[in-house]
Amino acid sequence: MRGMDPAPAIYPDAATALSLDICDPTSLPAALHGSTALVHGAALHGAHLVAGTSRSRCWSVNVNGTWNLLQAAAEAGVRRVVFISSTSVYGPGSSSGSARLLDEETSVGPDDVYDCTKLMGERIVNEMGRRCGLEVVSLRLGRFFYADRVDYHLRKLSTGLDVVDAARAVAAVLTCPQLLRPLYCVASDLGLTDEERAQMGVDLKAVVTTAVPELLSKLASMGATLPDRIGKSVATRALRADTGWAPTRDLRWWALTPS
Repeated sequence: MRGMDPAPAIYPDAATALSLDICDPTSLPAALHGSTALVHGAALHGAHLVAGTSRSRCWSVNVNGTWNLLQAAAEAGVRRVVFISSTSVYGPGSSSGSARLLDEETSVGPDDVYDCTKLMGERIVNEMGRRCGLEVVSLRLGRFFYADRVDYHLRKLSTGLDVVDAARAVAAVLTCPQLLRPLYCVASDLGLTDEERAQMGVDLKAVVTTAVPELLSKLASMGATLPDRIGKSVATRALRADTGWAPTRDLRWWALTPS
């Protein structure tokens, strides 16, 4: 296993760490030589934009860099490519009424340059897969940025993703004998019906009381409260059905985990 990063990074002992820049295509084919699979998660994010990174730089890394990397993968004989996309491409949730259901069939609604670059990345991956015979799949990951512990877990009602479940989802599509779809949504979601997901935008407490009542006592013990509603909810039915993956760290897991 090889890990590629523009700066020195920490990888497992079994991995070889390579320092390179996906915006410089000259070193990529040699770095990928002999590899059978590629997981492409290199990107600039919204946090980089807030910190002052220009939109043009974001586009250069996320779009041009993806093109460079996919070309190099094809030249190196890579067979399967996993592209890390984001559920943020769907845009905002509903501001009132039923929560918006997000799955592979939901229309996208990008509202910033980061979202646009992720959609372009998906298109590049699909096009290179078609042209070069690569097996490709895009994973639209929910948010797993760790800011506040309670917020981190409560986001799992909406688009939140535990980093452990994210890693397991990547492993699931890497090892799946045959990729059945070009795209999967990934979140640490509860196994709710569409009706229950929609209802979370109207009366979140009622849904939680039925689906995971332990959460209410968990929040009370921490002095935290449940929001009145959420505006969107990711459904991972396709990934579950096609690969056998299921989140192991959803809100039920957190509610039953000692603080």
